[in-house]
Amino acid sequence: MKAIIALSAAFLLTASMVVQPVGNEERPLPLVSATQTIKNAKPEVKVHPRPAPNIDGSGDRKKIAELIKMVQPRKGQSYADQLADTIVKEAKRYKLDPLVVATTAYIESEFNMVSQPCIGIMQVERRTYRASYAKSGLNPYNLKDNVRLGAWELADKAKSVNRSRVALASRGTLSRMWGRYNGAGPNSSYVRKAFNTYNQLKKKNPEDWKKHLKSKGPLWKKP
Repeated sequence: MKAIIALSAAFLLTASMVVQPVGNEERPLPLVSATQTIKNAKPEVKVHPRPAPNIDGSGDRKKIAELIKMVQPRKGQSYADQLADTIVKEAKRYKLDPLVVATTAYIESEFNMVSQPCIGIMQVERRTYRASYAKSGLNPYNLKDNVRLGAWELADKAKSVNRSRVALASRGTLSRMWGRYNGAGPNSSYVRKAFNTYNQLKKKNPEDWKKHLKSKGPLWKKP
């Protein structure tokens, strides 16, 4: 009888060890399909930009205002001054050369808010705005916000493949930035057009621009 009791006790002890519950830390992770992972992923939304730094850009501001007045004479000096001030301010916010932003505004819309097919002076693309900037609180139909959105997008397009900020010093960086902004690529006619304009703004003076506009047309046309 004692032998039977001992055998039963040994059996019960072994069974309790076999069915012992597994702790949470020992449980295998659940398998999640790639489709479910994509559904659960949150869309990337751009962070609202920080306030613009107080940096003097009076030289660029005056130069850009003169160009705007030449291209849009009917809008008057007040419009040229306001727009030039906004371009310089937003360029400084994103650490861009103000002449890069002015170049883009010129070739996209000739500084005109009613330009089409996209929105405003910087020709903000509606799909891009909805996907990345809608929650920023910026209104693409407002002149100042439109310039800010354009400068913001230019700065993003100037980032390298690993998404780190790079300086706008090289031709390759500018080509990549403008090629991405327009969507035509770094070797496109749009990028050549941008460089022709940028070089005019960088190397020539307003008197040279006036002569070019009168004899050749827009500054992106070669002399």
